[in-house]
Amino acid sequence: MSTAAVCIGGTVLYWDAIVMALAVPVFFLALWSGFAQNGERRGVLWLYVPLGAALSLLIARLMFWYCHQEQFGTLLAALSPGSGGGFCMWGVVLGFALAAGLLRLVRLAPSAARLLDASAPALALGMALLRMSALFNGSCRGKTIIEDMRLRRLPFAASIPGSTEFRFAAFFLGALLLGLIFLVLLGRFAHGARNRDWDVFLLFLLLFGAEEVLVDSIRYDATYFNFNAFVSVSQILSAAAIVTVLAVYSRRGARHGGVGRGHWICWVCFFVGLCVAGLSEYLVQRHGNWQLRCYALMSAGVLAMVLSTAAVRRVTAQRR
Repeated sequence: MSTAAVCIGGTVLYWDAIVMALAVPVFFLALWSGFAQNGERRGVLWLYVPLGAALSLLIARLMFWYCHQEQFGTLLAALSPGSGGGFCMWGVVLGFALAAGLLRLVRLAPSAARLLDASAPALALGMALLRMSALFNGSCRGKTIIEDMRLRRLPFAASIPGSTEFRFAAFFLGALLLGLIFLVLLGRFAHGARNRDWDVFLLFLLLFGAEEVLVDSIRYDATYFNFNAFVSVSQILSAAAIVTVLAVYSRRGARHGGVGRGHWICWVCFFVGLCVAGLSEYLVQRHGNWQLRCYALMSAGVLAMVLSTAAVRRVTAQRR
């Protein structure tokens, strides 16, 4: 259930839809301010942003429809305005990645890599707003119901519209982490002369994947594939993204001086972090009263994966 903002005749505008719509101009302005830093022409953005937004909406809703077909009579109903339901955040990333690839394919963009590198900080900022839109609906809340009156406020908990129930504000944690990711990516992008193509976008995939592994595990309304009800769609895609980034950095290391002891240490640390995160996910689903300990352990495991992946890049950079 969403909170209504404006009612004009039979037309109702909801606060969450307004915040989601604002994410597009915020993304555009952030991208516009950084795209020309390396001498790129901004004209392509007038095609890229609308195309990326349209593809993101389509893919995010298709992913949600596939996992929740029981909520909709037909696919067309799921894509129609006002059909209700949510969306998958990874659809936003896939939509803009596809848009960049299409524009490069028809030679309207000089480089998909440079376009996505410039998009990475803007994507993090725009998706932080998308996360905050959940404040006005009942999505992206934690599994735990907050009973302590002192904690029934942000950043700890948020109510569900139309209900007196307060749950952990998983959306607020996600928005804060995405805001932090935006600042990290902005710093990396500002040193563009020192980066290779894809570096900023790869870092975005790494950090966003880590954020999604944690936040999607916390939320009570995570989306699952029809053939799997243990690990959510977002966690699967996030794990795949993190492993892909590790593989890219490792391949670069193999091409510049071969694989050394530093790489092996990083890989072992990554594997340990992956096992810790996986074990924490298993335990939190089997023992609901262990949530605080499990999520602390999961955070440590995810952090180990991020740091070890970043260390692989650093070891490779030192050899170049």
